[in-house]
Amino acid sequence: MVFDFQSFLSSNLFYILLVNFVLICILLILNIRDIASLFKKIKIHVWIAFILIFVFGSYLRFASPGCGAHDGLCWDYVKTSVNMLEGQPVEDFWHPKGYSLLMTIGFFFFDSAYNTILYLNLVFSSLTIFIVFLLAYILFKREDVALFSSLIYSLFPMPILYAKSNVSELTSVFFITLTVLVYLISLRLEKRSLYLLSFLLLVFSLHMRTDNSIFVPLFIIGFILNRNKFQIKKLMIPLVIFLVFMIPVSYYYIIGDDTYGPSRDPHYEERPTTFSLGYLIPNIQHHLSANLAEPGVYPTILYVFLLFSLLFVLKERNIIFPVSWIILFFLFYGLYWATLYTSPQLYQLTLQPALAILMGYGIFKAKNLGERVIENMSSLKIPYVVKSAGVFVILLLILFLFHSSTNVFALEKQDCLIEHIIYFGGYVGDDDCLLIENSHSNYCMCSPIMVMKILLPDKYINMSLPGCENRDGVYYLYINHKMCDTTFFGYERLIFGQLEKEHTLEIVEERGCVSLYKIGG
Repeated sequence: MVFDFQSFLSSNLFYILLVNFVLICILLILNIRDIASLFKKIKIHVWIAFILIFVFGSYLRFASPGCGAHDGLCWDYVKTSVNMLEGQPVEDFWHPKGYSLLMTIGFFFFDSAYNTILYLNLVFSSLTIFIVFLLAYILFKREDVALFSSLIYSLFPMPILYAKSNVSELTSVFFITLTVLVYLISLRLEKRSLYLLSFLLLVFSLHMRTDNSIFVPLFIIGFILNRNKFQIKKLMIPLVIFLVFMIPVSYYYIIGDDTYGPSRDPHYEERPTTFSLGYLIPNIQHHLSANLAEPGVYPTILYVFLLFSLLFVLKERNIIFPVSWIILFFLFYGLYWATLYTSPQLYQLTLQPALAILMGYGIFKAKNLGERVIENMSSLKIPYVVKSAGVFVILLLILFLFHSSTNVFALEKQDCLIEHIIYFGGYVGDDDCLLIENSHSNYCMCSPIMVMKILLPDKYINMSLPGCENRDGVYYLYINHKMCDTTFFGYERLIFGQLEKEHTLEIVEERGCVSLYKIGG
């Protein structure tokens, strides 16, 4: 009998992911004292300053006008999470399932409701500010670099604007940034359990998104840079465990051409292969122009500090890590066929921790240069208190820079399909019925009824008029596809056509592309 790996993976992927995640949590708890020991020299006023940065960055994310994704992919993750929670096998391998596992854990401890999905990204996006602070400090051993970097990351518009969009990229950024942090700590402390933790985090990050494979070479670069320090024997057991846990992840790459390749895309004739050197220049130009065309995404002056930081690559060895992060990113997306046909801003969320750290380091070096010029001109040594005050002045200048040149503080609400649907649920009583179309979108493998039960868990929802018999009132939810663009519903409106012929429809309220009707006799 031939072993069917896909069937095995389909039935057991939830348990494999859960074991991976639980081991990460256990190892993190067991090593927390060793990890914390590397940050004990950070002064109390620096922690206070960071807490203010963290609170402010978190507020911007929670107050952002972003809207929950309605294009289908998020709901495919939700569908997998619901199946996992009900003990059903994984139905497809179109995308990795690590994000779905996190949703499943959230559904288990809280509720299978939309708020659980919404707060998952908001919390992890906020926590990434903390990880960037620690990562910048562990790289350069400078409190001011850590503060500059964390403030810049906390104010980057894209993580804020996408914080409520339920995209897997934001949560993925948290895990891959945590992975790099723990890996660097493991190189410093030379501890077997920390090596294992960093490897398991890398595996879980690959379960979050397959493009996180760009960080495997970053691990290799780290070992090369520290080849005279680490002991191979401490690496052997973690490496074997890593390879074992990588077996399920490898399946995403085995089916990669069928899943992520251009074979079923209308652009196949232009770009027939998944990766090619011929795509490199136009793809990189596409990525760069997407930023340069919108200076509000990265305030222009920050590019100056980014470039200034690169002047110290040969003097500061650890700067190689964020630089390699950026190079590997552009290399992967430069060679990938679909880069030219998609909005690069969502992908660039992965890039932003490294950019923030390099910009923070560039500001630090510019500050140092300015202090030396002043001391040489005046023949006076600048007091420590004045230097410390200068750090906080620079923090305020960074804040002003983002305020004046980006839309990160523009918190006006935008039209939101998801919020409209939840709002309309308030009209439907406990004894009423809400009718929806059984119309599947080509962009979503999930069913409309599953989506609606997540959005309106306390409402009675049906996809046929007979299913609403013996209910006090019957409502029909209409979504205008032309106004909404792509949604988790398809284009068919069979129930609406039937209702128009056989019943009277009374409009209750319209919001954006969504309308609610009350059905009469």
